Amino acid sequence: MSRVSVFINSALLVLISGCGGSSEDMGTSQVVQDDSQQTTEETTNATIAIEEDETSSETLRSIEELIIPDDFRFSTSRKVSLEVSVSRFEEKRAFLSVYSRYSELESGLMIPDYDSLLLRDELIGGSINDSLTVTNDIDNLLLQIWSTDMSDEPLVAVKAIKKTQTINLSF
Repeated sequence: MSRVSVFINSALLVLISGCGGSSEDMGTSQVVQDDSQQTTEETTNATIAIEEDETSSETLRSIEELIIPDDFRFSTSRKVSLEVSVSRFEEKRAFLSVYSRYSELESGLMIPDYDSLLLRDELIGGSINDSLTVTNDIDNLLLQIWSTDMSDEPLVAVKAIKKTQTINLSF
């Protein structure tokens, strides 16, 4: 055998034994270098894992057995219509702001999370009819009506929303 082939065989032997991985990945504590034993252990571990999954999932049903209510929707959002009327702002410039997150102080004052602003629109003649889309995780909206006249206090209301709803608000 020539020196080159001895060198190549030695290098291949080092590479093969170095790429075997560790048995910690398999959930065992012994190191196995023989490829045939490693394959057997992998198969055994996989079989055990499958058996555990089968026995622990006795209550699983087939897709045909699932019962889905008629009113169930896969939609992750819903449309909410807004009808707001404020008679005292009929002759003044006023705006509606709608927020999905807010906090309430002990005094009862509602503080909006300004990052959760969903809608800001102008009231025309003291009223507005608009709509917005909200995600299904939102149950309440904070509505804030404010005038550009600083002598007017902002009007604030928290409204619960259902699946699809029109929010009517009059002041």
